Amino acid sequence: MGAYDVANQAISAIPVIPSDDINIPVPGIISSGTATTGSAGPPPDMTAAAGTFLTDGVQKGDVIYNTTTNTHAIITEVKSETELAISVNIFAAGNAFVVYKGNGNFQFSVNTGLLLFVGTAGNVRVTTIQGDDVTLLNIGNASWLPLAVYKVWATGTTAADIIAVQ
Repeated sequence: MGAYDVANQAISAIPVIPSDDINIPVPGIISSGTATTGSAGPPPDMTAAAGTFLTDGVQKGDVIYNTTTNTHAIITEVKSETELAISVNIFAAGNAFVVYKGNGNFQFSVNTGLLLFVGTAGNVRVTTIQGDDVTLLNIGNASWLPLAVYKVWATGTTAADIIAVQ
């Protein structure tokens, strides 16, 4: 065992955007860049002139974060290397994005339970990997939640600055 032995430590993390519709994606960016266009559709879509969506392995059910506006959507179709169809229009030209693997969206089964760090105090409503929908009340600042979850709900969550780790 060396100085960098992390066998029992989290090795990746992702900022959580609470949502009633989208599960927390699997940590680990699979694609990133800057949107060159976004459209309301239907269906909504976005393009990235320098995109490599197919090469990067982006798939239907993955989750795209708009890191400029702190919003996210589910990828409903990979149209080409540079164009995606998404569940909701969240992009304008110049917005930065990152793509993560989906975790129970569309065809994927939930396979990744994540632990949460709560930066700013409040309540946290989650769904556990066993399917339990629970609200954890009065979680303090800088608190770890030792419960494997795949969703943080927008409804019922008042805490902020939540990070999911794996």
